[in-house]
Amino acid sequence: MQWKNSDNAYGVLSKTIHWLMALCILGMFVGGVVMHGMEKSPLKWQLYAFHKSMGLSLLILVFVRIIWHIFSPTPSLGQIKKPVIRKGAKAGHRTLYFFMLFLPISGWIMSCASGYIPNFWGVMQWSLPISKNKTLSSIFHWMHMNMAWLFMAIVAVHITMALWHHYYYKDSTLVRMLPGLEKRN
Repeated sequence: MQWKNSDNAYGVLSKTIHWLMALCILGMFVGGVVMHGMEKSPLKWQLYAFHKSMGLSLLILVFVRIIWHIFSPTPSLGQIKKPVIRKGAKAGHRTLYFFMLFLPISGWIMSCASGYIPNFWGVMQWSLPISKNKTLSSIFHWMHMNMAWLFMAIVAVHITMALWHHYYYKDSTLVRMLPGLEKRN
């Protein structure tokens, strides 16, 4: 298996980052929903601290992923012939990247504006040049929560489209991102 992407297949590093982020993002969403419904307790605050550190870690991973795409460009969409589907795929991926950047940044702003500076894995505080501001915190809290739900809807569309390509078009769109599987003709 190759490390870098080729013109028709994703490499090991792209697949690893993709699936690691997919699992973490799903876990972050489920954890966020659970935390939001919890009563105030030491466990809730521990989960919030974990959620913040994981969110900042995902933000770093998004930048790693973007840099990796510069050095190992995404495989071509040559198998997809219809221009509308090609444009839709590119727009969908750009939208996913927007949310992968927006959600951790909005959570970070919300935290700092609330006066609860994230302590990155208990090692160091990651502050922003934002004073405690209840209005700003409320705005970003609303955006963070609602955009998370919208992001999950877009992720569901992403998964649906991958399955649609696999079962309806019978192309290699899904298979070339699955670990350990070779490209299907």
